[in-house]
Amino acid sequence: MTARIPGNKLGVFWGGNGSESTLEVFFDFNCPFSTRIFRALTEVKEHFGSKLELVFLPTPQPWHPSSCMVHECYHAATILNPSQSEAIMAFTFEIALVHFSDVESYDLSRKAVHEKIAALYSDKGLVDKAAFLDLVKIQANYPGEGEMNGGNQVYVIYYVYKCELSHPWAYREPTTLPY
Repeated sequence: MTARIPGNKLGVFWGGNGSESTLEVFFDFNCPFSTRIFRALTEVKEHFGSKLELVFLPTPQPWHPSSCMVHECYHAATILNPSQSEAIMAFTFEIALVHFSDVESYDLSRKAVHEKIAALYSDKGLVDKAAFLDLVKIQANYPGEGEMNGGNQVYVIYYVYKCELSHPWAYREPTTLPY
């Protein structure tokens, strides 16, 4: 049995429950340090094989302005193609710093980010572009909300991750100290 946050079922799991050790990794696709760690951990996983389970937990950081949009798109892609979650994660790391760094995404709207990521995922064969864009499309009224700030169909999954991973022991905001 592997050690986990009590009740934690979130994340992309590499390895099995029979692994000798589990390493939970909180990462941000837009973070250059997370990208380096991800690359190193894929090599570590190859070396240790079934002895190590890696649990990758996507955690957007607010100091990377496009990070929330990139993570939202990652979740949309895994909703559409859950069997390819590892490939989607690896590809998202490939594209995030190249196409969605602070500099590259400065003039892009949320819709433009969604469309650009949809094209990249679709060209790679990871999602159906139309279905992806339907998931991330902003709804004028979220069911039952009656307001103009309801988000999209990925909102609920993204929200669960954000709430579940916002524990006092996990550093999240640059201006908040954990207690």
